[in-house]
Formats: sequence, structure tokens, C-alpha cells
Amino acid sequence: MHSIFNPDGEESIFAFQKRLAEKYIPHDIPMKGDVSSLDTIFQSNADGIHVSSYRYLWSEILSADAFHAFQEASDKGEAMEKVGRQFRESILKVGGSVGARESFSDFRGRDAKVDALLLYHGLNEKHD
Repeated sequence: MHSIFNPDGEESIFAFQKRLAEKYIPHDIPMKGDVSSLDTIFQSNADGIHVSSYRYLWSEILSADAFHAFQEASDKGEAMEKVGRQFRESILKVGGSVGARESFSDFRGRDAKVDALLLYHGLNEKHD
């Protein structure tokens, strides 16, 4: 997209994005043909929007994966209380005193995976 778009051409950037999205995005994320939200991630200005968009996406991944821990406990008959206590100790109790990656890894026993977010949006059938 960034290597072949001609800003002086007749096609607008949004029309160009829509054309590419209709060809290459297999699912409606969030609307097929609308990739304008991706534009904010890659923009080169200094207003911080691209950083906050990336940070927001990671918060969605972390929350979906954390929620999935509770779903796994329920599905396997494990005590929901145990997962709740681990969440409280690893994430809520430490707050900002520990980095998000470290506290999440302590909670889940691994790094975050995008699978739970894809599952939540119906884009993935399995989550391990």
C-alpha cells in the first residue's frame, strides 16, 4: 500500500485502501473495505495516535486472554475461585508497580496470545 500509492493520482487514499481491503482482508474487521483505523497506527505524525492505537490493541489482547482463563477454568471444572485469586494477586494487587507483560505472564504462566481475541471476534475456532 505504501509503496505503490500515488498521492498525486486520481484515486484517493481511502478509495485505494478500500480496494486493497476488499481484495486482501478475508473477514469483516471491523467493516470490510474500511482500513482507516490502520492508517492511524502507521502515520508518521508526532501526536501519539499511532502509539495509543497499538496500545489499545494490546490491551484488547490481554483482556481477551485473561477472560479466557476464566472460561478455561469453567470448562475444565476447575475452581473459578483459584483463577480469580490468581488474577487478583498477579494483576490487580500489583497495579502499575510491575510491567503489564510481567504481571500477565505471572497470571497466565505464559505471554499473551492473540488467539483469545480472534476467538472472541469469531475469527478463530480454537484456543490452546
